[in-house]
Amino acid sequence: MRAHGGTGLDVDSSKRMKGIPDESKICLVGYSHSYHLIYAFWANKLGHRFIWAPAKYPSELSTEFFEQYYHIRNCTTFVIGVGQWPAGKRGRAPYSLKQWRDEMTNVVTNEDIFKIDGEIKLFLRSIHHNPIGETIGKCQPINWRSPPVIDSYNMILKKIVSNVNNSRLDYLDTTFITKPLWDSSHDWNHFPHK
Repeated sequence: MRAHGGTGLDVDSSKRMKGIPDESKICLVGYSHSYHLIYAFWANKLGHRFIWAPAKYPSELSTEFFEQYYHIRNCTTFVIGVGQWPAGKRGRAPYSLKQWRDEMTNVVTNEDIFKIDGEIKLFLRSIHHNPIGETIGKCQPINWRSPPVIDSYNMILKKIVSNVNNSRLDYLDTTFITKPLWDSSHDWNHFPHK
């Protein structure tokens, strides 16, 4: 199951995120890891309506991006997990930590996103760890998504949230679920759905 193309996927699920009204929709922003999270929610019969909002890089997260998913898909909550590709997906050099910090800071300090609707809330989701397979573990790696890189990206996300004074921005730490499973992936990339 791969996340290719498309503009979003509806999946019904019964567990509520804290502070999210029942009628709202939650957009999971990112690429394949966000896409697979939706399937995990569906497979486990969790209860909200989730929409996949595909994006690979922070630079794709413009005001227009959020407006589209607000107006067309009725999303008021956005869970952003775009760190896999910036962290050095196969053959591309990773973003420096400064570039990662600067681009993610630009997203969450864009006041126009929050002006779309007074209910808009952004969660920066921790970036999932990847198994150290052939492309990550070789010397010189051609995929830099190793645990130290992902840990550094996540520390930066936490710091951004603590430094930005916005009650509609929060950090969603999923590492207590994903970190113990980081090497359990069947395809050396994505977590099982159950």
